[in-house]
Amino acid sequence: MATAGLKLYDWCTSSCSFRVRCALHLKGLQFDSISMPADKRKSGEYAKANPQSLIPLLVDGERKLSQSLAIMEYLEEAYQGTPLLPKDVDGRARVRSISLFLCCEIQPLQNTRLASYAALDPAFDFGRWSKHWTARQMVNLEALLSAPGTGKFCHGDSPSVADCCLVPQVWNALSPRLNLDLSNMPNTRRVYDNCLKLPAIQQAMPERQADYLPIKPL
Repeated sequence: MATAGLKLYDWCTSSCSFRVRCALHLKGLQFDSISMPADKRKSGEYAKANPQSLIPLLVDGERKLSQSLAIMEYLEEAYQGTPLLPKDVDGRARVRSISLFLCCEIQPLQNTRLASYAALDPAFDFGRWSKHWTARQMVNLEALLSAPGTGKFCHGDSPSVADCCLVPQVWNALSPRLNLDLSNMPNTRRVYDNCLKLPAIQQAMPERQADYLPIKPL
């Protein structure tokens, strides 16, 4: 199913934006992507629409929705297309658990806002800190994905919200930003590689966005 009128204010390498793009494309929804670099988020109409001055922001008619997990839940409830949550209660709980782990335990460790603040202290090596703690949590992610419920994707053989959350964090881990070695994490790599085979995920990749700029190490 496709719809007209959806607008996503995002940024190419923002993990939170990236996961929403994955969900939109997986559900087959048409949307306008509006690039929001950091210097445009804290003033003007955008700041009025989203007082947090963060990205992403999804606009659907009169609705203005922030926070990526809430946006993906909204898309699942409001639109048809590929389901991103399992039908059974146990499956939904597991998908949400993996999603929250990725968003709350890994993404903040890679956050560029924290990197910018940390740069105020030249004695603190944020890149080293981020790489260390991300690597630790990637080990925990591998343990989560070693459970029987994992199939081709985070849960079963269909992509879900969890996969939308996994792809950005693994992409960050492998990118020049962190350059982590994940060769000893077969479940994580297998799920990630299966996601990359999906045309919808390919469309959501940072490199495919009009505002893409190569990222640098933290």
